[in-house]
Amino acid sequence: DAAYPFPSGRAAAEVLSCNGGSKAHVMVFSGLLAMAYDFVLNTLGWWQEVLSTLTFSWGQAAAAKYKLAFSLDNDAALLGIGYFTGLRYAAIIAAGSFFSWFVCIPVVYYLGGEHVMTLHGQAVLLADAPIDAVFSQYVRHIGIGMLAMAGIIGLVSMSGVVGRVIRRAASDLLTSGPASSAGLLRTQQDLPMSQIVTGTLAMCALFTLFFHVTCSQNITQTLLAGAIILIFSFLLSVVGISSIAFTGNEPVSGMTIFMIIVSAVFMGNAGMSGSSGIIAILLMAAFLCSTLAVAGNFMSELKVAYLTGATPKKMQQWQILSIIVSSFIAVGVIFLLDHAYGYTGPGALAAPQANAMAAIVKPMMDGGAAPWPLYMAGAFFAFLLWMMKVPPLAFALGAYLPMEINTPVLIGGLVSYFVSHSSKDDALNALRLSEGSTVASGFVAGGAIGSLISAVLHIGGIDWFLKDWVVTPGATYLGIVAYLVMCAVIYTVACKIKKV
Repeated sequence: DAAYPFPSGRAAAEVLSCNGGSKAHVMVFSGLLAMAYDFVLNTLGWWQEVLSTLTFSWGQAAAAKYKLAFSLDNDAALLGIGYFTGLRYAAIIAAGSFFSWFVCIPVVYYLGGEHVMTLHGQAVLLADAPIDAVFSQYVRHIGIGMLAMAGIIGLVSMSGVVGRVIRRAASDLLTSGPASSAGLLRTQQDLPMSQIVTGTLAMCALFTLFFHVTCSQNITQTLLAGAIILIFSFLLSVVGISSIAFTGNEPVSGMTIFMIIVSAVFMGNAGMSGSSGIIAILLMAAFLCSTLAVAGNFMSELKVAYLTGATPKKMQQWQILSIIVSSFIAVGVIFLLDHAYGYTGPGALAAPQANAMAAIVKPMMDGGAAPWPLYMAGAFFAFLLWMMKVPPLAFALGAYLPMEINTPVLIGGLVSYFVSHSSKDDALNALRLSEGSTVASGFVAGGAIGSLISAVLHIGGIDWFLKDWVVTPGATYLGIVAYLVMCAVIYTVACKIKKV
């Protein structure tokens, strides 16, 4: 329990544990505060969600001359997640981000300024390209290489665990039924392994059949696609679970991009190319993406089960139902977002992960090549981190994700550190840290609700957003003050706990 913090799972467990009393009052207060905060942020537009130095003239000058920029997503939920992550892993994640944005990007500009890159279909000099474009087209690939190597290192280091799981699965298959769960506590009972294996193979068989009917040109391509999604779904789920266990974030898109690269190489050699090849690879990516998302999410739910005393078997049964329901709801949400914002044109959703996947698979299916030197550089750097005993997966996650997602995790980790060192009494510090966790849980839940309300209002055509004001330096200053107030709320409420 102490080795894997599971910040998201602990946040959910805190919410479920507040049945009444002072903890419930703190939870309701922090939840309402975060809901109001995110409502103002996303609906009224009093300040931008992403606070950036590019808002100011001095920040623009620094970006133009030194290629340096700083950004922070001031969403309340991310602050709460950072609190649960803790300072150590939050600092490693942020270090990965700073490595990408403050080291790699300036170096790329300095060495490759005369390089011609494609931006929105136009050829431009790298020296004239915006910083985020250089990150997404070049530096991010270093992060992908780090993720791949960190995943391999994680698999090797967890090989003993994986081996024990496989042996236990084989044993359960041979002794499935009442005897397999005999003597187990209620909180240790799972679905019979025979059902899990049968369901897994059935899903892979259905995907392979669908792939054969819609995309495949021959049986070799069909069997190859089925083998790739089965192997990668298993191996990368282990990596994703390790990531979400430590950081609360799962690099689903990064691992999916890694699979896209490998799949494009193998499927290309099997004869796939052009638009049909692109569709086939993206279909495989969708299957893997969904698998990784469900695996990471459910692992957090099992952490909640452990903390609250729930029965894993019951949760697994309801998880199957929830997957069936959400498979329809998710498609509906995609259409709603398309109706509300759109995916192309002015003001459309950026969808950076989808664009990154498309940008990688298209040239490879059209006869191009992947940026293997960048992947290899990231892989070697992750290996060096492992040699220095720095968790490579956390660092790689920071190097891959945009800076604005990582910096609030660091801020939340700092608040957690200050709360846990607010007195010289270790027992009192532990109580205060727990109280702060209640506030952080309210931030996670309330922030999500506030964002949902804003999205519904936007879909309904209600537009109260101050578009002209939100891009001004004054709005950014207001956002900084509001964010500091949210940090102060966690610290103040936590430190109200006195030694009994």
